[in-house]
Amino acid sequence: KPGFKPDFVFLTDDRIQQLIEYAPESIFEQNVKNIFLVLIYTGMRYSDYATLKASDIHDGHLDKVAKKTKTRFKIPIHENIAEIVKSPPKMTGQVFNRGIKDLGEKLGWTELIRFRKDINEFVMMPFYDMLCSSVGRHTFATRALLNGTPHNIIMGWCGW
Repeated sequence: KPGFKPDFVFLTDDRIQQLIEYAPESIFEQNVKNIFLVLIYTGMRYSDYATLKASDIHDGHLDKVAKKTKTRFKIPIHENIAEIVKSPPKMTGQVFNRGIKDLGEKLGWTELIRFRKDINEFVMMPFYDMLCSSVGRHTFATRALLNGTPHNIIMGWCGW
């Protein structure tokens, strides 16, 4: 329906810590974990992450033009992702989205949540099944808002 926006999910600080502490069982899981951490700590869309290059890093910041909106964004590089962004792992968005669901299930994020799918339609889904690249962006923006970051700063960081 025009104008309808479905619900979204984000990770709590406890879940972010759980992700950080998780010891991946394969290189693929390590890459999924690292990509998700970059999305959580930068608020980037996956399309911008997929085109991330070393030349996008300047003085401790990611400085890039958003592929979707053509808007420049500049975000400080958090210490938790400093090493990852120097040589970011690559995979397609579809492969990442499947991988993050599997990783969420392994982490035990299995509780059912009520999700508004349409204006009058709700479904119950396990939390891990809601995970996708957008959850990183939602987590970033939600955490920034909860920490009192002004909307205009968040908009600049996210390329809105």
